Amino acid sequence: MAITRNQTQFGKEMPSFDQAKPGYDRHVNSIQSDDIDPTVIQYAEIAVTVAEMLAIRATPKTLVAAPGAGYALEFVSALFIYDYAAAFTETDDNLAIRYTDGSGTTVSLTLEATGLLDATADKISTIQPLATDVLVTANAALVLHNTGNGELGGTGSPCRVKVAYRVHKTDL
Repeated sequence: MAITRNQTQFGKEMPSFDQAKPGYDRHVNSIQSDDIDPTVIQYAEIAVTVAEMLAIRATPKTLVAAPGAGYALEFVSALFIYDYAAAFTETDDNLAIRYTDGSGTTVSLTLEATGLLDATADKISTIQPLATDVLVTANAALVLHNTGNGELGGTGSPCRVKVAYRVHKTDL
């Protein structure tokens, strides 16, 4: 049974809440990303495969794409989710969030891999911003990078990163 309302208080047509109906649109009266002031904290969830984790030192994983000329990203925080299937092996391999690539400015505290990526159960950890001022890189992506001296080993597990960030207009 469908629940129908012809009009919302905003005057937009909302044909049905029944997802099986052809007119269903879950975005009616919702706020889209383009409608949000860019300086509002935004969120992205990124899946990181085992293969990507095993090569993350050489090929950092993009978490948030570069915003374009005249804009800069501000890293707010992140949640790192380790979905255990098998453990990675690591010795001096920690993670951090940087601008652009593996040689870009670091914007987060280091995420200690020991006890996290070599764990034998699901784990969740926060990644916090640096406690000091960061020299922002204009029009640069935020990436997850292995700050250690080599790549992770083992068979590993898939991971996810939920990142909070702001986009600032710089006109540069």
